[in-house]
Amino acid sequence: MCPSDENDHPKPVVEPSPGSPDLTTRALQQRIRQQEILAELGVVALQGNTFLELLNETVRLTAEGMNAEFCKVLEYIPADNRLLVRAGVGWHEGIVGKATVGADLESPSGFALHTGKPVISNHLKTSSDLELQNYSSSIAFDVR
Repeated sequence: MCPSDENDHPKPVVEPSPGSPDLTTRALQQRIRQQEILAELGVVALQGNTFLELLNETVRLTAEGMNAEFCKVLEYIPADNRLLVRAGVGWHEGIVGKATVGADLESPSGFALHTGKPVISNHLKTSSDLELQNYSSSIAFDVR
């Protein structure tokens, strides 16, 4: 049975071309890939890798799953009230394991740490924090 209008004339069925899948198909493909990534991470965790190896694989897979160029895991250093970039992808050499960002309520990461609430920042180019001005947006959340 074909879809029809009031005059019973068949309406054409428009299918997306193979070269450019529609938004729903792309979203479904991305969701499936994210589930595959989660399974991959589970396998890595079960292989007995070191904690740092697990963190490195986590940021790599997270960046892939979110189609993000940059991803990092921050470790809170209470004595300095700073967050150390413990693992990351996309960053310049010398950032991972050395660079820190503020852990105060003014930074997205610090806010997420202290409030336990996720933060989505879309206007970082106007940020007063020089560390954030090179990025257009960011997502920060606390994992405990």
